[in-house]
Amino acid sequence: MLSRDQSAELFAEQLLKLGEGRVPTDGEQFLTVNAIYNSIDSVDNLMHETCPNLLHNYINTDYISDRAILVPENVPLHTINDMLLNKNPEIFTYNAVDSIVDDQDSVNYPIEFFNSLQPSDTAPHYLHMKKGTPIMLLHILSQPKLCNGTRLIVQELH
Repeated sequence: MLSRDQSAELFAEQLLKLGEGRVPTDGEQFLTVNAIYNSIDSVDNLMHETCPNLLHNYINTDYISDRAILVPENVPLHTINDMLLNKNPEIFTYNAVDSIVDDQDSVNYPIEFFNSLQPSDTAPHYLHMKKGTPIMLLHILSQPKLCNGTRLIVQELH
């Protein structure tokens, strides 16, 4: 569990120092970032360090819930998600509704254009899912016990 993980506690402490401006800087006020993170040179190494033996543990909820990859922008996140999903068997793809109400507007707004957009506050027009995939609830539907940010594991797909 992360609450008993010394490296997680150390990272949290270092992150707090960063937020409070107590991380060492050089003479020009640049942070010495190696004080708060380990550099990883490729996405493959990132996946290996974060999720070793994923193929054998993807259905283990304790294994999955103890891992997270945080990125500042969605573009690398989608690439990392796709690479991790491709390590697991049996993928399901769900597409968003991509139609235009007024058929005459379809000349001005081709579907391919809408599908290529990826605003920072929305998900891509497709969703790749697999059994055992960790997901995070971003929109409350109607369950009173679920809230934004709830972490879930996909149990079944149709």
